[in-house]
Amino acid sequence: MTGAPDLTTSLRHRLIRLLGGEPVPGGPAAVPRPEAGPAEPAEPAPQPEEVLGLVVSGGGARSSFQIGALTYLYEQDGFAPQVMTGTSAGSILTAVIAQYPDQAGQREAVADLRRLWLGMRSSSDLFEELPWFTKLREHMPTWRKVMALRHRPSNRTALTTNLASVLQGRIKAVERLTARQSEHHEEATRHAPAEASLVTVDHDQTPPEHMPLWSSGNVLDTLATIWEAGRTSTDVQTILTGAQTERAAFRPGPLVDRVSDPQLFDATLLAASGVRFRAAVVALESGELRYVDELGRLRDRTDALLPEEDPVDLIEAIRASCAIPAVFAPVRLNDQHYVDGGARESLPVEIAVSALGVTRCFAVVASPAGLPWDGGYADKDMLEIVMRSGFGIMTDEIQLDEIRRAESAGAMVIQPELDIHDLLTVEPGLVSIAMDYGYLRARDVYSDASADVHEHTRNVINLRRLIWTTEDEMFNPARDPALVRPPMSELVELKFRLRELLEEHPATLPPGAASWWRTWERHGYPIGEEPDWV
Repeated sequence: MTGAPDLTTSLRHRLIRLLGGEPVPGGPAAVPRPEAGPAEPAEPAPQPEEVLGLVVSGGGARSSFQIGALTYLYEQDGFAPQVMTGTSAGSILTAVIAQYPDQAGQREAVADLRRLWLGMRSSSDLFEELPWFTKLREHMPTWRKVMALRHRPSNRTALTTNLASVLQGRIKAVERLTARQSEHHEEATRHAPAEASLVTVDHDQTPPEHMPLWSSGNVLDTLATIWEAGRTSTDVQTILTGAQTERAAFRPGPLVDRVSDPQLFDATLLAASGVRFRAAVVALESGELRYVDELGRLRDRTDALLPEEDPVDLIEAIRASCAIPAVFAPVRLNDQHYVDGGARESLPVEIAVSALGVTRCFAVVASPAGLPWDGGYADKDMLEIVMRSGFGIMTDEIQLDEIRRAESAGAMVIQPELDIHDLLTVEPGLVSIAMDYGYLRARDVYSDASADVHEHTRNVINLRRLIWTTEDEMFNPARDPALVRPPMSELVELKFRLRELLEEHPATLPPGAASWWRTWERHGYPIGEEPDWV
């Protein structure tokens, strides 16, 4: 006979089911289900906390544009990134800013950087030439003329023969000089900055076959060129030795030393700020992209720590991130030598978004897209073709790819449309114009400005660039006195046009913009006259 408890339990379970309930096996008796009523509203899922990120690319002297853009961004409410990544000069800017956890401190750091950049007077503040490269730059125009003499067509043979008989042994010295220069030309040029215009290329615009064979001017020019080339022979060994033994054409200028001043940068502040920081570097031995974090620890491209690597000095890490190949020497960190992170990644957005959790990213780029037109490649040599394609076109394409990836990741990219100066040029007026342009460009991108406003910005900056050039042609004491100088009336007309442009959008201009038309642009020399058009 079945036990009473089992029978009772079975009957209880059936009764519960008839009443709409569900018994719990092995547990206490289930209770009937209540009648269905309106569903309780679900609690909203908590929104993920916004993580603000700032990414700053490399750019050399063009960082003046980036400082202007940052000045605008830090005027916006609540702009205080918790994550910052940078490459090359961008690592300097982000390291200084990331010392502070709050907007006020970060904004003051940007103001410090602005004062530092505006205090530069010449390119030597950023880039100091090594002696061998100075000699190369000074003598290259003469050597190019000698090379042009050697490569004239066969109908110039009579001229060369006659000169040889006149100059006797000196022509042989020139032959040896140009032969050695030809052998080392490619190696020496590799030590010049890829984007710099430090070597003047003196192309003859008249085809050789259209030139007179034996004019007095031709003879005198040839004699002067060969004589000058002979005089440079004492510097050839300095140049060749430097090209073979030095690891760069420049050493960092005093600005880098100022960055390491504790008044501007203190690694302990960065470590304690709570801001997550990454500086991109590339190891020459392994070829790998690495990041240095706020504690000086080396990480791989996925942001995983490298436990076999000891922490490194942050100032040295920043120097490594700025070590543009051939411009600055590599920097040793532990057992490897490191160069500019831009060799693999100029705009480190991916690590900020994918590894550091950034949900809202601002990326500030120093260089515009595209290259200036450079015609006449039918007659250019192999080295010029390599420089244009390998260091110009290829570098531009890499930047385009990085910007596309940044935009795909949701970053707001602030990039110049105009090129105010190149990455090696430091000229006080151009630095100021580039900063103001960065401010206006950031405003246009951040506010999603109309096409008309973008055009207005371009017009203002192009006009200021023209005004600066006109003033330089009028007042530069180093300018050839024989050259015609623009009249003051031309400059005044440009100043009044600038005033009209500024009055079109006065509310959103940078601080001090109202005085742009009233005074001179900044120059590396004093202008003794007072503005008389105000």
